[in-house]
Amino acid sequence: MSVRKLNLLFCVIAFSVLPQITFGQSLVVDQVIDFEDLSLNGFINGAAPGPFVTADATGNNALEIVTNGNPAGGGSGVLVFNNDFVGDLTGVDSVQFDVINPNATDLNFRFSFGDPSNVFVSNDLLATAGSTSNLTFGLNPGNFVQAVGVDPFSQALSNVDQSRFLANPIVATGGGANRAIGAPILDLAGNPVAGSVFIDNLVFNSAPGAAAPAAAPAAAVPEPSSVSLLLGLAGLMATGRRRKI
Repeated sequence: MSVRKLNLLFCVIAFSVLPQITFGQSLVVDQVIDFEDLSLNGFINGAAPGPFVTADATGNNALEIVTNGNPAGGGSGVLVFNNDFVGDLTGVDSVQFDVINPNATDLNFRFSFGDPSNVFVSNDLLATAGSTSNLTFGLNPGNFVQAVGVDPFSQALSNVDQSRFLANPIVATGGGANRAIGAPILDLAGNPVAGSVFIDNLVFNSAPGAAAPAAAPAAAVPEPSSVSLLLGLAGLMATGRRRKI
């Protein structure tokens, strides 16, 4: 075999044993999402304006949820969807984030998720008016109400197709079979707020309190058999060069 062909074979085999990289996955466990890169990170807001990534007076960026304060309809309540924080979330222990509430109304904040047949909504935590509140929602059945469906909590958590962040004191349970994922599942008149609410420093924790950004992952080391194969090919290449000389 010529040295040129041997080099080509070496490259093909080398690429085949390199670690596989998954593209398009936005959620990284234990990594803080601070919105400083101006990305929406998969957040959408249905019929309401936005959401937006907005800088406050100090230059800090956060996700802005805009509401109109109407008693019902699109944009009437604090509700934002996310289509990136999906998939198998069984390895997530809790969801933690800051809620910046500059309004005069306290907000009963919740985290919600669903699969194609079920929707679970967390118990509420208070985001006090005129302040920043750090909220942590443990992902266990005791902290959630099943608003739609009858399948187990663990089954839905392993196949999440949409996450939601919302504020409301009342969960409307018992949704019909025709209730689609993403349809209003709450009494949106509960927290009418005319203004903006902000989410910042969002992290999906793998363990309680793990809210620090994750260190860069170490480069994967090839299996011993792969290392032997690469060293053997390197030796053949060297032998081929010596013979040609």
